[in-house]
Amino acid sequence: MIQLSGIQRQQQLPVKNITNRHIEAFCAALKKRFNDSDSGFGKGYIRLLVDEIRIENNQAVMTGNYGALAQTVSTMNP
Repeated sequence: MIQLSGIQRQQQLPVKNITNRHIEAFCAALKKRFNDSDSGFGKGYIRLLVDEIRIENNQAVMTGNYGALAQTVSTMNP
């Protein structure tokens, strides 16, 4: 049961597969889509990945599901 649980967890969080190129491609694509204010993409994406946004000492702190973010980034084709 423990081994099965470990395998399932690895499949759910593909963090090891994420490279700098994945992150750069993800950020560039996200920036382009966020800048399109007519699409509504930005709000939908934020709702999908971010659970909470707090302002602390003049900084925005966002928290969310790292598994969902890792899955999204790992599916990008750099």
